[in-house]
Amino acid sequence: MDDTHHSAHHNTKVDLTNCDREPIHLLGAVQAYGCLISTSSDFMINHVSANVQDLLGLDPSTVVGGRLHDCLPEETVHDLRTKLQLIRIDTGVARIFAMDVMGDGRLFDVSIHPSGHSFIFEFEPKTSTEDRDEMSLVQPLLS
Repeated sequence: MDDTHHSAHHNTKVDLTNCDREPIHLLGAVQAYGCLISTSSDFMINHVSANVQDLLGLDPSTVVGGRLHDCLPEETVHDLRTKLQLIRIDTGVARIFAMDVMGDGRLFDVSIHPSGHSFIFEFEPKTSTEDRDEMSLVQPLLS
């Protein structure tokens, strides 16, 4: 199967063989049901999605430029950083299921991955009562 396709919009060839290695910030949008926080390698927030206020209660205009641990509870930041250490920095993705991100009882499924010189944290409200945390432990072993 040929992984090179023609774009309907630009009549140019699109090579899909390297999609998994493209920096995520090139996507340009976040689905409305989730939000995104991007940090530098020292966990300074360099970008957030506009809906981070709706989902996490964080004001986008005040958190950018701040430190992740000033915006999220200490336990959350600790868990995110610990999970980040378990993935391969060049290709890995880590997931945490049913995480109480803000310490208020609301649960989120979290995806963590590197993108260039940044770390991307994606948060989606938990929609199922099924506990999938065991899968987050097995997933790094399969990468």
